Amino acid sequence: MLNQTLSALYVISILIIAGCGKVVTVQPDAAVAIDATDADNGGRQFEVIYISDLSVSSTLFTTGNMSVVVNRGTVPLDLSKARIVTTTDDNPQATFGMSLTISNTALSPNHGAGDLSPAAKALIIDSGMVTEDRTDLQYSMSISLLNTPAGDYKVTASAILEIDAIQVEIPISFQHGASVSFNGVNRVLSCRSVIGTNPMPEQYSLSNATNADALCSP
Repeated sequence: MLNQTLSALYVISILIIAGCGKVVTVQPDAAVAIDATDADNGGRQFEVIYISDLSVSSTLFTTGNMSVVVNRGTVPLDLSKARIVTTTDDNPQATFGMSLTISNTALSPNHGAGDLSPAAKALIIDSGMVTEDRTDLQYSMSISLLNTPAGDYKVTASAILEIDAIQVEIPISFQHGASVSFNGVNRVLSCRSVIGTNPMPEQYSLSNATNADALCSP
């Protein structure tokens, strides 16, 4: 059993938009992460399915409603305990950000949560990537990439997302250039995420996106 320890090298203010409409500023702590591969999480497991590969052209790019959370555990998942712990990117000029609109829902097993834009819905829902009922549309994830210089280049970014005291790493890649599009979807299973590896986004087709709950079975 391996517990991952995250040491905050600097303090970043993370904006989490509460369900009531208030904006709450949270100071990330140098917290001890719960090892998501640990089988003893009280039946709590989840999957994050999100837009992971984007083409952007603006120096101030923002987009919202681009992720779904599915409860892959055996007990309700407390979405009110969702937060962004840290964010990072590999571009010295750009600033990557991620924020959540949090919900007070106790998400039932084998149900999903997450409001989606039409473009994100086409890739995540209409494609068959996620087939579970989304019983909570208040929860949503937004990302931003600001202060990007002109030119054609790639930015690799990452965020640590915590839900119900379990943390996972969310990698995202941006291709900066002349066009704007959503190019790919990634899925992160809490039972298989290893924080600190900074994995590159891996694109999944429908064929290898099925039976995700079996991957978290003991």
